[in-house]
Amino acid sequence: MKNKILYYLGFIIALIYSGSIILSIEKYNYFDFYVFWLTGMIITGIIYLSFIPVIEASMLFLTYLVFFSYAGSVFITFPLVVTVLIFADYKAGTGIAPFAGVLWFLVANKIPPGQWNFCQYFIFVSTLITMIIYTFNHFKKVGKLKKIDVISCTYSGNTGHFTEEFLKGLKESGREVKEQFFHYSDFKCDLSGDGLVISFPVYGWKTPWHFAEYIIKNLPYGKGKPAFIVYTAAGGPENAGIFAYLLLTLKGYRVMGRAWGLYPMNVATFRPLTSVLHRYFDGFLPWKGQLNEVFLYGYEFGTGRHTGYPFIFWPFFLVVAGCLLDNRWFNIVAYRNYVWKRRCVRCGICIKFCPVKRLHYGKDNYPVSHGTCTLCLGCINLCPHNAMHLFGWTEYGRPYKPKWPGFINR
Repeated sequence: MKNKILYYLGFIIALIYSGSIILSIEKYNYFDFYVFWLTGMIITGIIYLSFIPVIEASMLFLTYLVFFSYAGSVFITFPLVVTVLIFADYKAGTGIAPFAGVLWFLVANKIPPGQWNFCQYFIFVSTLITMIIYTFNHFKKVGKLKKIDVISCTYSGNTGHFTEEFLKGLKESGREVKEQFFHYSDFKCDLSGDGLVISFPVYGWKTPWHFAEYIIKNLPYGKGKPAFIVYTAAGGPENAGIFAYLLLTLKGYRVMGRAWGLYPMNVATFRPLTSVLHRYFDGFLPWKGQLNEVFLYGYEFGTGRHTGYPFIFWPFFLVVAGCLLDNRWFNIVAYRNYVWKRRCVRCGICIKFCPVKRLHYGKDNYPVSHGTCTLCLGCINLCPHNAMHLFGWTEYGRPYKPKWPGFINR
């Protein structure tokens, strides 16, 4: 009850914040996006006691500012106000944030729709999408859960580590949890629970293509079961959460929330510093606060509450580029494995790991590839001698040695 009162207070402060922006622009003719942004981020950070919503919202707002700054003060501030209101209201649970956002826009905007330019229309529509999704989700009820199925898609171990903290919260709530690790080539799933959790690493601003394919083709129809989405990213996940939300919604699940964590990049990339320094900096991720936060979200979801973060629509459609550059057909020709024989000891680790069985023993028992690639990069990151590579890409970078090998799914 005490937390609920504090969340209501946070939402009231967010409403005051949105009203003060109108007053600042109209009465005092003062507009400074950075001041408005900083204030909104302070409010959001205090309400969630977390950096993750602040990081996500900040990247979103900077995108608007860089590419649409000439849309005008009201339009460029509109998504900022709506996002702060929705983040605050998601904790309070009043459901009026979208209506407050629409009211804010009607009061602040003085330009008739017929005179809007493309950027102004684009900002308005993208912000409207966020408000529609939030309103639609607000009226969903979780209900009492007894047994929850979990499908974990994890390869470097980062997602598995983050998901484990969420599952600890689920179990602490007294729910029965059945976790199944997704492995594309031979995965069979028995979903007998009354709730579902999926977890995955973000590949190309979306779920990995093979995991998305499984959800579309083979995931049993949800029949209204509540679901929760957990994912990890090395930077801004863009619309990865909304992409997964749409997939599960189309399969008949009621998606109740999401949580994502910031983890080290597991792509073999160029890293200018020494390995010791990179391991040192990677050691800061994930923050302990993230793990405490996702544990709480697991507990709250298990007890039948709305929890996690609301779904915020980003103005860029990078997920489309991700689908074009990472899919079953393109990956056959675009990403070709090869082995440096002078390094390879023919241990077979890469062959055992490959989730689509692309790698197999060839001449003299050296690994060769045939078929499509998932881009999980496990064969490269797990190779003890840095012998396996993808043409024109990973040979120029350092492999990512998993921090949590116990969560690697073979």
